[in-house]
Amino acid sequence: MKNIKNFFEQRLPHWDIVLFCIILFYFTLRLCFFAASIVPTIPPDETDRVQLSLIYSQHQRFILPESLQAPHLYFFMGMPYLYFWIMGKLLLLNIFSVPTLIFLRIIHIFMSIATVIISFKLFRLLTHDKLTSLLGIVVLTNIPMYSFLAAFVSYDNLTNLLSVSSLYLLFSFFKTRRGNYLLQATITSLLGSLIKYSFLPLLLIFSALYVIDFIKTYKKNTHASFLSRLKLRPKQIPAIIVIFVLICLNANLYLTNLIRYRNVIPDCEQVLSLDQCMEKPNFKAIKDLENYAKTIPKKFFLAPYDYFFYWRMAIVKTTLGIFGHKVMFRSSRELLSYNILLILFLILLIRNFRIKNTFVTYCALSVLAYLWVVFYHLNYKTHYLNSFFIEASLQGRYIFPIIYLIVFLFSYFLLNFVPKKIKIILFIIICYIFILGDLPYFLKHADKSWYIQNSEDVQIEIPRS
Repeated sequence: MKNIKNFFEQRLPHWDIVLFCIILFYFTLRLCFFAASIVPTIPPDETDRVQLSLIYSQHQRFILPESLQAPHLYFFMGMPYLYFWIMGKLLLLNIFSVPTLIFLRIIHIFMSIATVIISFKLFRLLTHDKLTSLLGIVVLTNIPMYSFLAAFVSYDNLTNLLSVSSLYLLFSFFKTRRGNYLLQATITSLLGSLIKYSFLPLLLIFSALYVIDFIKTYKKNTHASFLSRLKLRPKQIPAIIVIFVLICLNANLYLTNLIRYRNVIPDCEQVLSLDQCMEKPNFKAIKDLENYAKTIPKKFFLAPYDYFFYWRMAIVKTTLGIFGHKVMFRSSRELLSYNILLILFLILLIRNFRIKNTFVTYCALSVLAYLWVVFYHLNYKTHYLNSFFIEASLQGRYIFPIIYLIVFLFSYFLLNFVPKKIKIILFIIICYIFILGDLPYFLKHADKSWYIQNSEDVQIEIPRS
């Protein structure tokens, strides 16, 4: 196996770039297939996203006037708005009258391609092992829910792009100490929080990593002050101005919500009347569950450690399957190979984790912190305890903002702590499992109800509230 690797290094020194381009091309073809063939009623809330983008295309302001609040789309005062504003402005570029749905899907394909490219740069920054970086890209682009969602109109795609960009820029700063990386990471993070409020925990995690790294570096720095090594230049003043503006926009959104509604994001009834909120189809179901949960004695609710068992299974099921308004889940037998790899990964992680490896430690801390937020604060405390419904809002896509670090750790520990003789064999096996489990699995199990049947299926207009 070592001879094979040496052969590639001698004959094709940039073989990893070539293979990455092949992987990216295959990923792009899949996205084009999904974008051109899947009905918009299946991807999570895609129709709502398109309709909100259409509304914003007709108005210039960030925040819609009260008369245009859209309770039927679950969008009202106090919600993050930047994604819809950007999509609305991009729709003005649709000069060839391409159907709005297809035009926006094309834009999201470009977002997803950029996300994968930056992910590869992040993996190469975190490790010098080319196989590890390549395996990370193969795994990432063949996670069924990730590759499926990447082709559709969803603010998750822009959130993911800003998340991986922030990670790459932050780790670049840790490695080079160049101040422009820190400024750019701050800008992308602040933009992310204006796209989706679930980006806020990432802001806290990135800030914590910076503080940890600041303390660590400051203690080691005996020849110059830490601040002088940031290498801030006068030409970076525009970036500082942008950061100040973004801080003001975030403060205007979230501080206003905290003061006015005592919530980071207000509930619908805090902004609109109950009758208006009832225009959202699933609102009544949510309220019924909340009222039912209030009648259940606390002793019947699962403790966090009991709930974690169901949470873990649901996250795996909805990440390695497709969960939208139509689902495609794997059976326990079909998940067996994935679970074996996950168990092997955890064994190698526990046996070989060393806190002295700074970047790996930062990755692990970030993953644990974000998973805790999703598990406890979002799924358990906010949804389960208020509904008594175990699977309330249990979706694997909620961990996608940090999935790049999960994939990196998965690839790193599986390939770097096994005998060299089986490293390439293991690489091939993992690639085979993930590639075969994505598009081929979908094509085998999707019936005609998944696919666009006629041109009317892609026509989406602004609804009358």
